[in-house]
Amino acid sequence: MEYKITDLNNNIIGSSNLTDEFKDELKIDQTIAQFQEKIGEDEILRSMDLDKRLLLRFLHSRQFDVNASFDALTAYVETRKANPHFFCSPSDVRKVFDNNALGLLDDRHPITGEVILYTRVGGWDPSEFTFETFTSALVATLETASLDLQTQVSGIIDIVDMSGFGWRQMKNFGPFQAKLTADLTDKILPIRFNQIHVINVSYLAKMAYQLMKPFMSDDYAKKIHFHGSDLTQLHDIVPRDILPKEIGGTKGAYSSKVWYDKLVATEPTLNDMWYGRKTNITTSRVL
Repeated sequence: MEYKITDLNNNIIGSSNLTDEFKDELKIDQTIAQFQEKIGEDEILRSMDLDKRLLLRFLHSRQFDVNASFDALTAYVETRKANPHFFCSPSDVRKVFDNNALGLLDDRHPITGEVILYTRVGGWDPSEFTFETFTSALVATLETASLDLQTQVSGIIDIVDMSGFGWRQMKNFGPFQAKLTADLTDKILPIRFNQIHVINVSYLAKMAYQLMKPFMSDDYAKKIHFHGSDLTQLHDIVPRDILPKEIGGTKGAYSSKVWYDKLVATEPTLNDMWYGRKTNITTSRVL
């Protein structure tokens, strides 16, 4: 039985085959019930309004491993409590998108259906905005992407472009920033990174990676692939006709504007998800 893919209004827009174990809706419902039972055993989580759509985001991102999904949800709730400034409206971090520093590309992978995240680390100008602001823009991007069920099922390919990453960025990227990046993308947010391609790798880019590596899980580290300026192998994986010209594609110059406009349109949904529900936590848990 195929799993139906719906948009945010629950209109059916397609279907997708999940893994053999989780390909039917009955098995999915049973797993959600197991997840809810585990949540009910937690003093903090059981007091919160966690609907099935949220739980499904975590289950998809952890490939329906209930324990891993529970750990991610716990970390997510604690992060929102400790660092609420990372969960802000996209319009509050517009500078990041004005610098074309990140965004989802217009087209999915034509075979796998994965969305393509383009992260231009050189677009982070510390004189204009902090790394924390950059991180907030990333959180808004990934949270919005995870609302789409097809993206939950298919996951993300991240292309991290290190061109323009120099000492002015490196001196503002220390262990705190390294851990924050690794934790959010690997352990906290309800979205699955399938592949991470780091391109235009330099000596400083390798230094940044070495800072992050101790905070990564082994599975996450295995997803990272390094490329120099030769992008032939990248183009073997992601077709050139869906990529911008900056990375050898045929789609024209990259701009974050289209993605930013989509983010702004989802602001009411994000704000309701982050602040409109009974999600205030009165007891802190040490991670």
